[in-house]
Amino acid sequence: MRVVKVLFLILFFFVCMLFFVQNTQMLATPLELKLEVFSWSMSTTPTPFYVVMLLSFVIGGIFATLYFMAERFRLNGKVKALEGQVASLNRQTGASGSSYASTYPSSADETSGAASDTADENKD
Repeated sequence: MRVVKVLFLILFFFVCMLFFVQNTQMLATPLELKLEVFSWSMSTTPTPFYVVMLLSFVIGGIFATLYFMAERFRLNGKVKALEGQVASLNRQTGASGSSYASTYPSSADETSGAASDTADENKD
């Protein structure tokens, strides 16, 4: 999977570089952003368009990273609360966390149990 990610990133980088090389003249044109509200106005200094694109990409990446970090912290808090709830329920019932392994057989145990059942039936 790691190799696929690296190949995808290399392909993405190649396509981006191809885009920039083929559109150099258009991307180098200066861009001036303006904001006018009632009598108040504000404008930026003329900046090449590729700089605006690059800054937009970086700012979007930062916002996405912050959002997913906040979501991960929220989910980690929820997991800890649920683990505490499970521990409390285990204390109430007197069960330990390791008893779940013996109570609930794994899928491998179920398939081997089914195979031994059919073997027993064939003997009869």
